[in-house]
Amino acid sequence: LIESVGHQHGDAHDGHAESLPWYAHPIQRQRWNEDHVLPHVDWGDLFFDLFYVGAAYNLGVMLTSAIATGNWARGIIYYIGTFGPLWMAWANSVYYASRFTCVDYFHWTYEVVRYVFVGTAVAHVSEIKFLREASSAALAFIVAILCEGLMHLGLTVETYFKAEGDRESIKSQCLRDIKYKILPYIAVIVSALAVEISFHLDNNTDNYTSGSRRLAEVDYGDDPYAKGKGYVGYNKVAEYHWDYGDLPLTLLAIGYVFNQIFRVFVEWRAIATAKLDIRRSLVPYNVEMLIHRYGEWMLLMIGEGILSLLIVETTPTLSHYIITTCGLLIMIFIQIITFESAPSHAEEHALFRSVASSYAYTYLIQILSLSLIPFGVSYKVLLQNEFAAAQNAVKGYDGASRLLAAAPKVAPE
Repeated sequence: LIESVGHQHGDAHDGHAESLPWYAHPIQRQRWNEDHVLPHVDWGDLFFDLFYVGAAYNLGVMLTSAIATGNWARGIIYYIGTFGPLWMAWANSVYYASRFTCVDYFHWTYEVVRYVFVGTAVAHVSEIKFLREASSAALAFIVAILCEGLMHLGLTVETYFKAEGDRESIKSQCLRDIKYKILPYIAVIVSALAVEISFHLDNNTDNYTSGSRRLAEVDYGDDPYAKGKGYVGYNKVAEYHWDYGDLPLTLLAIGYVFNQIFRVFVEWRAIATAKLDIRRSLVPYNVEMLIHRYGEWMLLMIGEGILSLLIVETTPTLSHYIITTCGLLIMIFIQIITFESAPSHAEEHALFRSVASSYAYTYLIQILSLSLIPFGVSYKVLLQNEFAAAQNAVKGYDGASRLLAAAPKVAPE
């Protein structure tokens, strides 16, 4: 087994792609009572993390549209309902890679197809009005998340039957994941998809309206370029009340929260039934790899705040530079506190010390991630308000509007 692992990793790292097999069984990466050594950096992981840069950006767009319209409750539901599935897609991939290694053409291709679905889901996270009832964006998001979940299920089933390593713990871990984590959440996604399809069957006409996306852009109403009245306080809508049209994203949000809570119960039950010998029930993960990957994830979330501060309409006012300077300093301090306070070695980290501390760390990372995106968006809104106030105060003033890509400026009729 050790020779098999070394052979596969040697081929991958030395660049001899022509010697890779078309298919090889997954191999257990980490064994109990072995040292946790950081594997060779996989540049593919860093590349695919860029998909989640787009996710953080689009989630910022959604949140700012909720702020602009005053629909806080709907914004929270939709935010959790879209963040949750994307987080689970990332976490499932990371935890699988920390337990098993697969170096062959089949699994590389499999991962590429999986990220096509992740990218499709990310691309359809947009303003709330585009995710409402009978929305093509919501339908595409749910279908993509379902396909990603089915691919994760397929990989877990393959691992159950084919993986090399401690077969007793591998089968126990995979069977538990399938029964209590993967299948229940897929059932929730299928339910959300059924509701969304029913909306489309009841609405033969698609009311989709094209919109321009900026970094955490404020929803300016029907005219996305009417920035003089675009800051919060204008274009408010009626008070929000939950309705049937919010059900698909609500189901995804509830499924995500329930999945995170239920997985703790399942793991503790597995430990209890193993009569204190958790080696028969749990496949250990490589803690050094998880520390590395969690660090990369946190940089992505902090990066959303940096983008919200730097890619924005500039206003030559003192308050604009105060907001920008203070925001940058705060984001830098967050980065320093996050990484300097974390142990650099596995033996000292919460992921290694105990099962309880491991789950506590995982939940706190999710809470921090859920908080960092709205935190960065809040600075964007402050700067957008400052820009709009300057436009109103100085007639004819037109600051530099920055978009990710060039877009025509349309004069209102």
